[in-house]
Amino acid sequence: MLSLEVYECFFYTTLGKTLRASFRTVKLRNFHLMAKEKLTDPFIRNHPKPAKRIEICDTLESGLAIRISTTGNKSFVYRYRFGKAVKRYTIGRFPAVRLSVAREKAKELS
Repeated sequence: MLSLEVYECFFYTTLGKTLRASFRTVKLRNFHLMAKEKLTDPFIRNHPKPAKRIEICDTLESGLAIRISTTGNKSFVYRYRFGKAVKRYTIGRFPAVRLSVAREKAKELS
């Protein structure tokens, strides 16, 4: 997890004229950047066990990601939005489901 500083700028206007600008710094804790990588079979097979469960998104197929647990289990998931919530559809576990099959399934689901 990362910590991110965001700078906000507020302009106060009256009748189209800027009266004053104020700036403030907001620090976001536990900010998580989603990793993106071109998924390949050797990359997935040789990826080490993480300290926390992670998801790595595929750059070639939108919505496809590999989810790697702390025990080393690797599953293909399709990420999508339902309203404001991010949902996941599990395609299958690696290596039982091949990357090419997972990409085809993600293309069908999109």
